[in-house]
Amino acid sequence: MYSFFIFSLAVITNDTFHIGPKRLFDFFVNNDIKTFDFLPQEPIFSNTGEQLTSYLYPTENYVKFVNELFDIWFERDDPNIHILLFKDILRTILGHSSKICQIGQGICANVTFTLYPNGSIYPCDKFPRTGNTIVSESEIANINNIKSISGIFAAEGYRRLLQKQIESLKVCLSCKWYDKCKGGCAYDRYLLNSKTTNPAECSNYKIYEHIYNKIKDQLET
Repeated sequence: MYSFFIFSLAVITNDTFHIGPKRLFDFFVNNDIKTFDFLPQEPIFSNTGEQLTSYLYPTENYVKFVNELFDIWFERDDPNIHILLFKDILRTILGHSSKICQIGQGICANVTFTLYPNGSIYPCDKFPRTGNTIVSESEIANINNIKSISGIFAAEGYRRLLQKQIESLKVCLSCKWYDKCKGGCAYDRYLLNSKTTNPAECSNYKIYEHIYNKIKDQLET
């Protein structure tokens, strides 16, 4: 008899909003899937860079869904049920480092590399799936043009991408949660940073605020 560890990753879409966080939570738990996480649906782009579908991450519906899901998980108070995003948000609030890239990293250009069949090297594999502008801006190098791993860090594409990721953090520096969140996902900032100058409009800000307010009484005891 073999024992398998099962982990699931759910993609949150508009259909998921209709299902609701309680039904999603119950589905996993009732099927004995006690470790899971979720990501928002990413936008799909045409070959010409036209955005064909919406991006759910910054929407109020997404924030509402995530915060309600946290409340369900938190009030269940079962140490055997692990939702990775929530665990790592709590970890950072308590002063520890995050173990996932969505929060607590801020810059992925120096820690994550994706190699494509044509030899192109990108950071996270989200970048090449975006419109043409971001594809060209986020390519670090081509494996055929470098002689060693250290060549990645010497490539002009790497220096350009690292600088852009650093610059995209500027709007985050005044945020009260910056030392915990570190600007969240660099891909999200690529798509969204130009659209806001107010950190309080950020989805991560609203999620951190909700979770902190939920647990602050326990932190003060």
